[in-house]
Amino acid sequence: MVQMKPATEARVDNYWAEVFEVESARVWEPGIRTTWTKDPWPGVYVLVRPGVVRLRAPRPERAKLEPVFRTITAEGALNTRHWQNALAAFSPQVLGPAIHSYRSDPVARDSWDIELVSEPDLALFAREAEDGEFEESGLANATRVFGLREHGKLAAATGLSAWMNEPSDVGVLTLPWARRRGYGQLVAAAAVNEAIALAGIARWRSLANNAASRSLARSLGFEDRGENIGIRLSF
Repeated sequence: MVQMKPATEARVDNYWAEVFEVESARVWEPGIRTTWTKDPWPGVYVLVRPGVVRLRAPRPERAKLEPVFRTITAEGALNTRHWQNALAAFSPQVLGPAIHSYRSDPVARDSWDIELVSEPDLALFAREAEDGEFEESGLANATRVFGLREHGKLAAATGLSAWMNEPSDVGVLTLPWARRRGYGQLVAAAAVNEAIALAGIARWRSLANNAASRSLARSLGFEDRGENIGIRLSF
């Protein structure tokens, strides 16, 4: 794993500082800390790093949510079942846990024929994906998509979506019939290098229980910088 450059690490910290509306130097203060925000999103956002729990929730619902937050421990902050039970009165929809990882140096690439993917080809690719996988991969929102073909047929694709207003969020998907051949790593390397060339950083997000995505992120040298869950609520 290649460690992030200090300037890139500062960009990541600044991003999270904006999310939680605190000074960058304070974003990773130890303990459990809550930001009550005017953001209209109806739910709770939880970010965890070793020794740090950050909570973000709508200010108008503080009286309802603060008693629940008092039940949260550092060890249980990502326990989805606890949140579901504690927030049962608000019909919670828990998303995650997901892990955020970053890289700021280019990846060494093999000389495979990686191409830009057209919208019609991407639409055909999406129809071959298993239920929900295309949406989960982030390719549906990608502004730039790369692909690799096997016998003329698109087998794997990777795309860049906007993060911090730049094309730096990497998503990747290999079709079921083409897996375990290393195609995901080949196409993902192309997107990672494009993100770093354009934005100076690449971000990778994956569900914590997605072993394939986590393994691919590690093989590409991404550095983990936080685990989160989002909880949509009905007030």
